[in-house]
Amino acid sequence: MAFVVTVVATHWPRLQLGDEAPSDKLIHALTFGILTILLWRARAIRQLWIVLIAMLVFSVVDETTQSLAIFARHTSLADWLADVTGLSVACLLIAMTARPINPVTRMRAALADAAERDMLDRPFTWIAVATTAALGALVGIPTTIALAHSFLRDRHPWQTGFLGALFFAAVGIEIARSAGRRAAVRRITSERSCFRCGARQAGAGAPGESTSGSCNSCAAPWVLAQWVPPRESVRRSNWLSTVNRRMFVGLLFATMVAARIALAAERSQYLVPADMLDMWSYAAVILTLGVILRTSAVAHIRECAREGSSCLACNYNLVATQAIGGVGRCPECAVAFARIDPTETQLDGGAKPSGALED
Repeated sequence: MAFVVTVVATHWPRLQLGDEAPSDKLIHALTFGILTILLWRARAIRQLWIVLIAMLVFSVVDETTQSLAIFARHTSLADWLADVTGLSVACLLIAMTARPINPVTRMRAALADAAERDMLDRPFTWIAVATTAALGALVGIPTTIALAHSFLRDRHPWQTGFLGALFFAAVGIEIARSAGRRAAVRRITSERSCFRCGARQAGAGAPGESTSGSCNSCAAPWVLAQWVPPRESVRRSNWLSTVNRRMFVGLLFATMVAARIALAAERSQYLVPADMLDMWSYAAVILTLGVILRTSAVAHIRECAREGSSCLACNYNLVATQAIGGVGRCPECAVAFARIDPTETQLDGGAKPSGALED
């Protein structure tokens, strides 16, 4: 749907933006950045370099076909550079996203993906996302216009309001998505639902039953440990990384203000159009924020990795503890755990869990 809307908008005959409209270069960059992220999240393409090539080809085709007589539009190298800037920034942000580094974090990632699919299958999720996005945009437009007018004497209030609406709408969407995914995780772990099709696994983990098996509906493999909720220390580390993100949002505004002031002072020295300079400054700010957010998540990643080697109840190291038939007990607190052989079981999405996990 996003690609169809983009093609229709870029090929609408004789479409002209008014003087008060946001910079078309900024719109191009945002549009292709969002398309790149959506294409990656759709999971139809697993390799990021293929996504990059596909988006580059699409940008070339989209821009060159606008010059056809039937559309009465024109092809612009500056517009194509804006497209490339947007999709390149998106690919770099995706590349900086934390990847699961061991079997346990891969299993947690599989749980998060299953929760997201379950969440998006519910109509209420889309109502909540639309509502929070609209509320965020309503708050963002006057807030950013007031800030820009007070500190920068901005002469383009509509463009500033457009950016503020996008930013605050994205914050609202993230809040709704995070809340919905947490609820879905609780639902999946309590009901022991299949990660692939969502069917309940009746009898999974019952006394005397195996700690692994396959879904009765879609035959997807499962392991009992995949339904163990993250322990409290993992939740705390995630909360701390969220606090760091809130701090760095403030850094984003400070960096953007500094970039805008520097560009306003030096713009006359360049031959590059002002809107291109603005777009590149925003891209630099976004990339800087992405690097900082990546480093802020290291503590959470390390805490998740410890789940594969220590008891979830008392944090005792279980690497050397014997597990007969894959099942053992913690020498410290006597809580049962299951050790999973990654060569025998593979979760949906390629996640292969291993290590010692609470039963």
